[in-house]
Amino acid sequence: MPYLTPEAKSKLSSTIRTLRERLLTDLHNAVDSAYQLSIPLHKAGLSEEMRVKRQRLENWLEEQSRSERQGKEKDKQARERYLRTAEKLAAATLLNRLVVIKQMEAHELIKPAVVTGGWQSRGYREFRDFAPELLKDESEGYSILLQLLYDELALDLPGLFGNVGVTVLKDPSLAVAHGCFWKYHPQKAYEWELRLQDEIAPDFKINEIDSDKLREQFELENPELVLELKEKEDKRRERKRKKEESDNDFSLDIKLEESD
Repeated sequence: MPYLTPEAKSKLSSTIRTLRERLLTDLHNAVDSAYQLSIPLHKAGLSEEMRVKRQRLENWLEEQSRSERQGKEKDKQARERYLRTAEKLAAATLLNRLVVIKQMEAHELIKPAVVTGGWQSRGYREFRDFAPELLKDESEGYSILLQLLYDELALDLPGLFGNVGVTVLKDPSLAVAHGCFWKYHPQKAYEWELRLQDEIAPDFKINEIDSDKLREQFELENPELVLELKEKEDKRRERKRKKEESDNDFSLDIKLEESD
């Protein structure tokens, strides 16, 4: 059985530390950029949805820092420590999940592959063809596809692929998977519902516990935003209709030319 030489072990250890530091740095920067954590909430200029999500994250950090402060640690120091802890847990969870999935894909326990090949994987390509309307986020739908896979694996491996606490506040696709989309992301839920009423059925609803109550609450508390979202969706549908008409006209012209 082959063994690693001391030099190889040293290089492997150094590579792992470098990748770990990069992952934590990238994750921290992503969280800070999304929530503008370095700027006071009232000055951050966040959208209503992001403002609510940041408020929930800050409430969680405040609760943690109050309950388990170390010695003479100040509030700000405790909050920073718990934020770093949350980031480390999120990074470790992500890596563990990806490693397990890649192993399962290598043994053909998951088909088609999603992680192996990334954006070029067969699973993701099929997802793009099957659900083009879910490709609007920064990952072009890849994070949603991953979460659907996590949710399926959570049935047998809940400790690794199930709900991991505060992460549900950071990722809408995770909230969908755990049936709390309306609770944590009401604006996004409202937008998705309008979109899917066009793509699936006019009476389609994202049904969760208390979803009707939360939908009504969102409409009552945000009348101007609701009107804005509906107008935005109407404009999208009109663009879609015109494109379909244009495509149909082009197809008809080709058929007429061929018949001549």
